[in-house]
Order: sequence, then C-alpha cells, then structure tokens
Amino acid sequence: MNEYGKGENLIYTDLLHWVKRPGMAHFNALFKGSAHAVLVLDARQHVVYCNPQFTSLFGHQREDIVEKPVLGLFQDSGGALSPPNTLDRVFKGEMVIAETERQDIEKKRVPVHLFAYPLIDDDQVTGAVVTYIDRTVAEGNREMALLFERSLKNINDGVMITDQSGTIIWVNQAFERITGYSEEEAKGQNPRILNAGVHTKAYFNAMWQSLENRGFWRGEIWNRRKDQSVYRQRLSTSRMQSPDGETYYIAVIHELSDPDDIQERLATLETTDPVTGLSNRGTMKSFIRRKLNRSDYNQDRFAVLTIEITNFHEINDTIGHSFGDKLLKAIADRLLTLVPDPDCLGRIGGDDFLVVLDGEGDELDAPINGLVEQLEQAFAIEDTMIYIQPSVGVSRFPVDCDDTDDLMQTATLAVGYARESVVDHVSYFSKTKADEIRRRFLIANQLKGAAKRQEWELVYQPIVDVLTGNLVKVEALLRWQSHELGRVSPGEFIPIAEKTGQIIDIGKWVLEDVCSQLAYWRKTGRNAVPVSVNLSVRQLEQESFSTGFKGILKHWRIPSEWIQVEITETLSKGNLPRILVNLNALSRMGIRIAIDDFGTGYSSFSYLTELGLNDMKVDQSFIRATAQEADTEKLVRAMLQIAEGLGLQTVAEGVETECHHEKIKALGFTYGQGYYYARPQRAEVFEREWLTTKQNKSI
Repeated sequence: MNEYGKGENLIYTDLLHWVKRPGMAHFNALFKGSAHAVLVLDARQHVVYCNPQFTSLFGHQREDIVEKPVLGLFQDSGGALSPPNTLDRVFKGEMVIAETERQDIEKKRVPVHLFAYPLIDDDQVTGAVVTYIDRTVAEGNREMALLFERSLKNINDGVMITDQSGTIIWVNQAFERITGYSEEEAKGQNPRILNAGVHTKAYFNAMWQSLENRGFWRGEIWNRRKDQSVYRQRLSTSRMQSPDGETYYIAVIHELSDPDDIQERLATLETTDPVTGLSNRGTMKSFIRRKLNRSDYNQDRFAVLTIEITNFHEINDTIGHSFGDKLLKAIADRLLTLVPDPDCLGRIGGDDFLVVLDGEGDELDAPINGLVEQLEQAFAIEDTMIYIQPSVGVSRFPVDCDDTDDLMQTATLAVGYARESVVDHVSYFSKTKADEIRRRFLIANQLKGAAKRQEWELVYQPIVDVLTGNLVKVEALLRWQSHELGRVSPGEFIPIAEKTGQIIDIGKWVLEDVCSQLAYWRKTGRNAVPVSVNLSVRQLEQESFSTGFKGILKHWRIPSEWIQVEITETLSKGNLPRILVNLNALSRMGIRIAIDDFGTGYSSFSYLTELGLNDMKVDQSFIRATAQEADTEKLVRAMLQIAEGLGLQTVAEGVETECHHEKIKALGFTYGQGYYYARPQRAEVFEREWLTTKQNKSI
C-alpha cells in the first residue's frame, strides 16, 4: 500500500481491519476486480479508499481525496439524491440504490447508477462503501447486477427484495438465518408470512405511505420466524426503480435480540422520551447545566419555560390514552417547528414540556406569546380536531435563579399561576408567587392527618330571630390550629381542601362531630336547636354521599330535623345531575337546605327551583353595604322578593352593628347572624350562654 503515498499506511491499516472482519472479506476482492468506481468512507464520512476506476470516471487523484470529506468532491450535485441526503440515509443504516448524477473534477455531470451501503460493526455504522457505475456504458448493466447480488449475498443483515406487487423475488443468506425460511421457501411468497400480528393495519398503511411519498421507511418492527418464535428487528425499506421502469422494494433486516441491542435501547430510553422522541427531564437538566456553565464567559441570558397542557387529562380520560399519545407527539412536532434548536425542547412529564429560549426582559414576550398562539391552533388527530389549553410558566436566568434545579422548579411553580388565570396563560416567576404556592403546598400537606393529630375544632355561631332575638338555630364552623402552621384561616384552607379532594374526609369529620355534640346535649338534657353544616360540591358529587350522611345520623340516633345543610352557588359548576340526586335524597330525609352567600355567584332560576331549598342566606357584603348604598339596598330587596317567591326563609349574614340589625329588620329578613348577636363560640361556651340562659325555640 506504500504505492498510494507516504503517510497512508495507517489509513489503509484501518481499511484492512474492516475487510478482514467475518463477512467482510469479499469487499477486498470486489474493490480490486471491479470495473466500476468505488469509494470507502469512514465514520467521519471521510474517504479512506478509492479504486483506479473512480479516478478514471471522475478525474480525482487518490492522493488528493484520501482523508478528505466526501462532500467536498460532489458539493455542487443537487436534488433529493444529492450527497448530503444520500449520506444521511446510509449513515442511518440504510442501503441506497438510485440513478443520479455526480459532477467530475471539471464540473461536468456524470450520469451514474449509485449503490451505497453501510459498514456496520457492533451495531454501529463505522463507514460506507459507495459504488458508481457509468450509465453511459450499456454493458455495465449486467456487471452491476452481479455486483449488487455478490455484495448483498454475504452481508450480516438480512436482505429481501420484492417486486411491485409485494412478491418476494430474492433473499440473502442472512435472511435465511434470521427467519428460518430458505430462499426456495421464501421466493414467491408475500412478506406477510413474517407477520407476528403485533402491529395494526394502520401501522403498515403508514409504512407503505412513507415508501410511496418518501421512497423509504425505517423503524422497529416485530416479526415471526418459521418456527413461530417472535423477534424484534430494525427494518430499512427502500423503493428502487430499474432502468426499464420496473419498481422493486429492498428491505434490510437487522435483528434486535442480542444484549448489545437491548443496552442500546436502554441507553436511548435514559435520554429520550419514548412517546415524543424529545429529550427527557434528565437530558434537559444536563442541557441547562451546560448552558449555565458557558454563561460564565459568554454572558448568556435565557429563560426556562414549562408548558403544561391544562386540559390534557380530560382529553386522555375521554378519548383514550392511545389518542393522548398521538396528541403529545403532534404537540412535540409543532413545538419543534417553533424553537430554534431541538436541543432546547423536551418533555419532562405527563403533559409538561420544557423549552429554553435565549433572551431577556421584554424580548422574551414575542416568542413566548407566539408559542402559545400556535399551540392554541387545532390539532388534527385521527380525523378529530382537538384544541388544547397551554399554560406557560417562565423562569429567567439570572434574574430569577442561577441554578439548574431552581430554574426548572420555579418555572413549574409559575405555571401553576398561569393554569389558574382566566385571561393570561403565561406567568413569569416572582418571589411573591413562589411564597404563595409554597404556602398552599404546606397547607395541603398538613391537612393530611390533621384529624388524627386532633387539630380540628368546631365553633358555633347562633342564628337568631330578627324580631325577638330568640335563638332558632346555630351554624357549626370549622377551625384549624395546626401544630406546624399555627392558626390557619378557613378562607385559606377550605379552597385547598376542595381542590385536593380532602374536603370529603373533612366534611365527614364535621358531620360526625356535630352529631356527637348533639347526642351529648340530648344526654345532658339541653334544649338543643338545629345545627347547620356546610357542604362542598366535591362532597355532593360523591355517588354514595346521601347514603353515608343517613348512616351517620342513624349511628348517633340524631333526628333529621336537627340537621340543616348549607350549599353555595358554586355547585352549578359541578356535576349538577349527581348533586341534585343527593340533595333530593337529603330533602326526602327531612334535612333542611339553605343556599349560602347568595348573590356572590351565578344562580340560574331554573336550578334554584330544583334544589329543594328552605332558606336563603344573603352574603355579608350586601348587608354591610346596604346602610350606605341605595343601589345595594335595591339588590337586597330583589333577593328578598326572590326568596318570597320561592317560599324561603331569609338569613342576613355579617350583622355586626345595631345599624345593620335595624336595617335588616326594616327590610324584612327572617333571621340574622353575625358579631352583633354573638361571635363563633366553642361548644362549652355556646352551651353555657345560649342553651341554658337564653330563651330558645326547641324542636
């Protein structure tokens, strides 16, 4: 090999290392005896060998091209089969057979038959062999066919060629070894003899569509051997056309059953999301860390975005997980068209994507808003148009954080605000928001086990007759003294308990404690009054709620007329049919029902008449404003007329002064509740001050 020039021994030692491997020896004889141009490339796509016929055909001298990038030889050759496109396919493990053109050293176009196939060593593409046959030489056609057959016959991967109708016309020795079918058994058959029944008809339709539209398909597939055992393979299928216009399909089969392939698959799963093909959380974390390290010397400024598909779970649960996976893939594909670098995009959780955008300050607004606008456009999935609701949380480096974990965490915190916003679906991180979110988390966490830690307590606030001042009923109100958080306001923990679903167990505890207290008052001879308890939408949406409610009353032997329940207008946002079933069941049991905080929500007269109401409690904000605002007084009078029309007794909430008391008496309220009459009191205080020393209406 010294004849090829000084310094080339190492290169050709590498080439000999290739051609001496098992299954590769035929290449050495092939290159020396071939009448056609041959190039051998290494993993870098650099030339490591060319034969004299290549020099003759294209005019490039061996010493000028060895160790040079092959793209430099044919850089002006264009079209779909230009060198970059051909090399991309070959170095992905595909064989390429085509009629095309390449430019020689004088820039003249040379029509050639091109045959390129990868050199695979330990399942890695370590190089490629490319053969060019001058199409102007007619007698070359026969030799090309011989070259093609000799090359394919001995490679390690299975090869199958079919005609246009899909009938197998040729297979190599590796095909026989992998499938168990001899050449004689396979010829004349359809590839369906290998079908393992794992993939759907739609899967194969997509494969054929790719072959027709793009000329090739590559992917993993499960097939069945002659002995009926099932195996996994990597399949590369290409469409080729003969000089006389006949279409053929060539399939290259690489078996994926050995430990190395399994390790390769595991390695891919460690870095890539299997549904979308995007980087996973760990990979994105590494990407942000590298970006932070570089920022020390290039002064990078960037933002980390968490994009949550707020309605994804609803779509997934309604249409199915398979549909949901396709939607996630479609979202990923659209995001790839919107971000400047695919490395800046990943899927980090169920319906969460992460994007890294360069920039700072106001210059981030336009690209972020553009992402949202594009994601709000419809997605066509299985002939269904789907609209998603993206929520975006933004954390900026270095303004908000300068650490990888903190950037990702604060972007996720910010997305919580975007999710809850009715108007703005983008939320930038701030310390105030973070403190609020952390506070909510602590409350939700401490709510668990609060009953076992005996942190709950009920207090009782009297409801009196406005005209006589007599006690007619009492409302039980929940208080929470947390060992960790101290006193937590109901206005703070009740919404969180409703959101997390913990309100269901809390509501059960309240009813049990009220019934226990009523049983105690009865046992001690107290002249008890009805107790009102608050119900949440989440409780009333439980199918067995009314049955459980009745069971608690029965356990404590509490008459139903001793209990009243209060609901709010927010129940119209819940599962109203289920809620009505439970309320009607309570009403049939003799439980009185009051609508609480009336006027603060949205009430439809059509459903108000279906709730089985007995009382209307007008929110304290109206009571307090009535004394100063004439318009508010008109609203309150309208509410009282509604109550009268529905046959409801009325309760004024938030009566704090004598002025309030006189006003509600003048307006015609039935009952009053507020600090003017009594603050919420512990059971023993209420018992002492109201059940023994005050006149009360007994039941």
